[in-house]
Amino acid sequence: MNPDLLWGRVLMGDTLGFHILFALLGVGIPLLVSLAELIGIVRRDGDFLQFARRWSFAMGVLFVVGAISGTIVAVEFFMLWPGFVAFAGPAIGLPMFLEVFAFFIEAIFLGIYLFTWDRWGDGSWRHWLTSLPIILGSVASAFLITTVNAFMNEPSGIVTRIVGGVQKIVSVNPWQAMFGPAVLPETSHSIVAYYATTFFVAAAICVLALWRRRGAAVAARMSASSGADPVTMRYFSKGLLFCLIGAFVFALAVGFTGDNSARFLASHEPLKLAAIEQLPATESYAPLRFFGVRIPDGLSELVGGTPRTVVKGLAAFDPALWPPSFIHWLFDAMATTGFFLVVVPVLYFLGRRWRRSRVMFLLIIAAALAAIFSVEAGWIITEVGRQPFVVAGLLKTAAAFTPSAGVVVIALVFPVLYIVLAVIALWILICHYTRHAPL
Repeated sequence: MNPDLLWGRVLMGDTLGFHILFALLGVGIPLLVSLAELIGIVRRDGDFLQFARRWSFAMGVLFVVGAISGTIVAVEFFMLWPGFVAFAGPAIGLPMFLEVFAFFIEAIFLGIYLFTWDRWGDGSWRHWLTSLPIILGSVASAFLITTVNAFMNEPSGIVTRIVGGVQKIVSVNPWQAMFGPAVLPETSHSIVAYYATTFFVAAAICVLALWRRRGAAVAARMSASSGADPVTMRYFSKGLLFCLIGAFVFALAVGFTGDNSARFLASHEPLKLAAIEQLPATESYAPLRFFGVRIPDGLSELVGGTPRTVVKGLAAFDPALWPPSFIHWLFDAMATTGFFLVVVPVLYFLGRRWRRSRVMFLLIIAAALAAIFSVEAGWIITEVGRQPFVVAGLLKTAAAFTPSAGVVVIALVFPVLYIVLAVIALWILICHYTRHAPL
């Protein structure tokens, strides 16, 4: 492989991997805040209103960081992949254009929401209503950007022709290109995964706060001092239960949409499915391979509902087009974390006696980290599973890459900038919540 191409892919992977962390929270936190405020208004519960207000600051900070990292992604598309922009521009222009409006809606109402807490006061229906356009804008942004990726995986609505020795789009239906067959499975699976991850992260923060205050209470009993504030403990306990209920609901949704995605891959992207499952030959009664364990008929049952379902294997495709085999192990790890994310909230709901135990707290923190890993792994599988194409079947990655040299320097410098940006964002959040109020 061309060294510059390799470093270009590394740089793009670093950028997207960093951006997705802030993007998923940018999608998930507006719903978290809005639901908490709604519960507070309906139940006249000051703890939930306080929860929404405190998390709204994090929503604002992470929105800014996500906007910065998203701008970097856009610049890199033009800088590193001019061949992709030239080829796919007519097809992806509409969703990219509409995403700008979604971003503006989110930004405008985010400002209104943040700066009207004191003007309208806690418990105001008028204030809560301003959170709805933020949710709409964030979900619309995620949806529209994901439609671009869906087009890259399953292009539709276009007519291509070789012009001057180069493959070009000569006719495009922009709506068909935007709403291709891969849009529904990709957007539904990714958006509910963002919600699940956000609620798990919020639950983990509540756990850390409870853990810290429980330690303070133990120390207080030993020293005969006042100990932890029971009002604060109640606040975080309510927040934890609220977050785990949301995490459980969305974790189930991730499993359901993941099952639909597997069925979609079988009918539309069979090579990617064969690579994910490392299925060597086309067969019915195809087994499901999970960390080296062979489950008879499992894959055929999964994608077709019957063991007689025929599933294409790797041998049905040109070996030069096979994606890297490591996505199989990455998929197995992702599937394992998906099961873990459903089990952890159930253990918390059922285990009243050990709900406040160190083991339970560690499981919730591990679930938050596993959810983040699962989102990152899912995008790696989606992107790497399409290789060696950047637009499946039409444009190879090497042909889309810039002819300019010196990418290695940029690839080494940019991750440092991402680290600096992440540290600054974390420092701002820590300073705010330390000096003013805990999450």
